Amino acid sequence: MKMEVVEIKEFISSLLDEYTQKITIPHPTWELLDPEKEPGEVVFKLGVAFASYYPEEEKMYLNQHTLLRAWRRNPEEAKRFMRFLVAEEYWHHVQHIRGVIFFDRFYQVRPIIERQARISAEQLSGVSRDEMWRLTWELVLRR
Repeated sequence: MKMEVVEIKEFISSLLDEYTQKITIPHPTWELLDPEKEPGEVVFKLGVAFASYYPEEEKMYLNQHTLLRAWRRNPEEAKRFMRFLVAEEYWHHVQHIRGVIFFDRFYQVRPIIERQARISAEQLSGVSRDEMWRLTWELVLRR
């Protein structure tokens, strides 16, 4: 398991370097959260999400269990899955740096922010939303 986590971390770092070169906005700090070691932190930071960006910390959190599950099923497909996942969270960072309002009182702008991030993640990662849904099903949700 340790080697797999190292490979995943290296891949995520390479993605963030790639995306930073394309967009020219430095990437945020990031962390893999392990539900077995930090269950409370995973629930607090991620809830049911696979990844999340915290603008007040300028930090991305990713669920290690989810990424390991995908990696063990198919490392090459898991890389496609991670390309989109990391691109979407990186784009939230870009939005934050560019001054996009993340939270309004009634969360009315949230769907717009998420839609923009998904569209930008498609362009940045080269992975369509349809492919991301397929990968999510095959690598993470399917039993």
